Amino acid sequence: ILPAIERLILDDNDNEEQQSLYAELLKKEFERLIEESYDNANDKLVGAFSYLEKADPVTHSKNARQYLRDHWQTDKLGLVDAKVDILKGIKRWAQDNKLKSFSDKALADEIRAHELPEEVHDLARKLASFAGVKTSI
Repeated sequence: ILPAIERLILDDNDNEEQQSLYAELLKKEFERLIEESYDNANDKLVGAFSYLEKADPVTHSKNARQYLRDHWQTDKLGLVDAKVDILKGIKRWAQDNKLKSFSDKALADEIRAHELPEEVHDLARKLASFAGVKTSI
């Protein structure tokens, strides 16, 4: 997702040094937003555990915290709400730094197939198979 955002917000007229600097700053902001979304990820997991398990709220909270501890380092991006926690912050950061703005649709259009995780490709293949559609992905 980050390469697509870079392509959308960086100015082609900037020199290579400026583009490299903004790309590095964007990466740091992206990582900061992910780290800041830990509590929101926990809240969403509590809700998921509440939906999936019949137990008391304390148990749901404990299970959510444990799941985050076990998976945060390896699956942060999969655990955060990218649209709410990440994209909103990146858009605000780009605006504050007088970079180009972009819409969610523009980002979706800009993302290239090889930039998507394998799980997304797998899901698309399964959906296509279910619908009887042949794919090349």
